[in-house]
Amino acid sequence: MILEKYKTKFEISPEDAWGAGLISFLEKSEKIETWLKYLELCYKNGKAANPTQNFLKQAEIYINDLGEEYYQSILLEWIEQVAKLKPQYFNYYNGYVETYLLTEANTKIFRSLLWTISLMPKPKLASALGRLANTAFSKIPERGAVSQKIGNTCIQILGELDLAGVSQLAVLRLKIKTNATLKLINLQIKQLADKKGITQSEIEDLAVSDFGLENGKTEMKIGEYKTILKLEGYKPVLEYYNSEEKLLKSVPSILKNDYPTELRNWQNQAKELQKVLTAQKHRFDSFYLEQRTWNFVQFRQTYLQHGLFRVIATKLIWEFEEKERKANGIGYENGFFDQKWEQIDWISDQTTVRLWHPLGADLAEVRQWRENLTEAQIQQPFKQAFREVYLLTEAEIRTNTYSNRFAAHLLKQHQFSVLAKMRGWSYQLLGAYDDGREYTITHKNFPNWGINVEYWINEVSDFDNEYNDAGIWQYVTTDQVCFKRNGQNMLLSDVPPLLFSEVLRDVDLFVGVASVGNDPTWNDHGAVARPQTRWTTYWESYSFGELNETAITRKTVLEKLIPKLKIGKKCRLEGKFLIVEGSLRSYKIHLGSSNILMLPNDQYLCIVADRSGKSQDQVFLPFEGDSTLSLILSKAFLLADDHKITDETITRQLKY
Repeated sequence: MILEKYKTKFEISPEDAWGAGLISFLEKSEKIETWLKYLELCYKNGKAANPTQNFLKQAEIYINDLGEEYYQSILLEWIEQVAKLKPQYFNYYNGYVETYLLTEANTKIFRSLLWTISLMPKPKLASALGRLANTAFSKIPERGAVSQKIGNTCIQILGELDLAGVSQLAVLRLKIKTNATLKLINLQIKQLADKKGITQSEIEDLAVSDFGLENGKTEMKIGEYKTILKLEGYKPVLEYYNSEEKLLKSVPSILKNDYPTELRNWQNQAKELQKVLTAQKHRFDSFYLEQRTWNFVQFRQTYLQHGLFRVIATKLIWEFEEKERKANGIGYENGFFDQKWEQIDWISDQTTVRLWHPLGADLAEVRQWRENLTEAQIQQPFKQAFREVYLLTEAEIRTNTYSNRFAAHLLKQHQFSVLAKMRGWSYQLLGAYDDGREYTITHKNFPNWGINVEYWINEVSDFDNEYNDAGIWQYVTTDQVCFKRNGQNMLLSDVPPLLFSEVLRDVDLFVGVASVGNDPTWNDHGAVARPQTRWTTYWESYSFGELNETAITRKTVLEKLIPKLKIGKKCRLEGKFLIVEGSLRSYKIHLGSSNILMLPNDQYLCIVADRSGKSQDQVFLPFEGDSTLSLILSKAFLLADDHKITDETITRQLKY
């Protein structure tokens, strides 16, 4: 082997694809001795959690010897290679399965190579590092991240790459589900913000690339072809034109053969745009609880003059205030227009701007905004005009310091955990191991308000398949929601109404998505309860029970949409259901769970959602993010033409 020939004192393992490729690379290199000395230095440094100053100084000497541009191109290639790797599996003699991205020896070398990025920070390296981190934190069921070490190294280095690194961290934050890693990401962003003397939100604004977008598109010439990257709604689309400006149906083969690097970079640009756009839509949604405000100069410079931000900002409703004047408006052409579609002509540089919220707004104004968005077919990046509002109830006034509005629900624990962490809540999975815990608390801190919120979660051991192989309970039940200040329970009447509404909206989302009542197969796919009737009753009551706030919003949207659908004459709304008249049967689709009953005897019809992401009909929705509404519409289109259904799992049910 090559290392034996040069009598090196370190190991390169050929047991993973990168290590095998590295050995092949070294065998062909004219600077093999320099590379081997350098890689030995990397191997020795890889034993430590962080690089020493001595290592970085010595590494810089080797990099200069190899040539910085050459070294950077090789490092970029290696990062991309590892980012595309799949986890390896190794079986020990006792049946235990170990997983890894790179072997332990190769991880030491590779992590040290990553640390050298700080010596030559480049945006391309930051982007590649983001893709690598995404791979490293990919989760293997019941085992965790593919490579926590490489992932954490990526986060720390991204924190040193200024704004290019912050942009990648903001995207990565959406993927991460572990509390410790989320804290590390936020720490890196905060440290750079403190260094620049600005807030964390402000540095995240500055870090986002505009991708060269103007009016939602940008273009580039590759060879004799023009390529356009544009946004259709909130989805990046690539188009290719020949020299005669004719739109081509697919990528020209000449680009694949003669310009593979340029084409790959352009396609990566589209993927990067999608990731950043998704992250920024989530971030704009968080502005409510950050209580962000701007003067119009800041607002214009930050959002309206930024190619990517403008796409989001001009589809949202903003509240403008200056002295005694107030107005709410949405971006249109080169101005802002109120709910009457009249231009707000008094906005000046001193005008205060904040994101409009329907809480406390006049109901007639909210209805008008909803009609405007639907008629103009303006799709908002998240629910705003159609946002659910949660007001304090009489029952909550009586309980005084806690809310039971979302108590006593049966949730799939892993699904709940993922969703809670996506919304910024901290949660620790409940396990069947004997740690003395029968309950846990998912919580979220709101530092701008000085308030911490708790949602109590209890273990459930009523099922035959009650926990998985890792000893984690499959199901949990929900309990109270309470708000705390300085460790003490607050009176619900003292909680700021906006915070109260947004917190309960999150909790409603947790229940609405993770409840077993949303699973059409749950009652007969083996989740047998002891006694079975207890949770069977819950499933039935939730699947076809009273509508929550989210489902009520769906009903409002459907009232406007149904008359415009090609199946509109076959559909009508009745109470909790969308009624669909098919050729074979009539159907009741529940607006909360999307589960179906067949008339005339309310026989249950099980239809499992298509996970391919394809839909039969494209229907305009005035906001993104409600997958259940899309599912209801998909089922309605299917059942309206029930005589065309060929799936035997469905047709078998229709006969009885």
